Amino acid sequence: MTVHSKLGEQDELIIQLQGNFDFNQYNEFTESYQKFDQIFKKYTVDLAEVKMVDSSALGMFLLLRDFAGGDSSEVCLVSPNPLVREILETSKFNKLFNII
Repeated sequence: MTVHSKLGEQDELIIQLQGNFDFNQYNEFTESYQKFDQIFKKYTVDLAEVKMVDSSALGMFLLLRDFAGGDSSEVCLVSPNPLVREILETSKFNKLFNII
């Protein structure tokens, strides 16, 4: 699993994940957004290269959402494969995140 973050356009942080996303990536994932000295208007988590997520990954998405501002934040989970999308929707994450 690899985690990379980069600045997008218009106050956006893009976090790119690759492989299986589980608790082993906790430190790397949280550092990917906490290392910046600001809160961004939008956070985009690119899931195109993620094969699977577990319950700890779901918790890490919730921690990102809280860090970004909770209900007033804009956190998008983009390009999940069908299995990851099913896990997100079964967990009702589509009510908390924009899943594209």
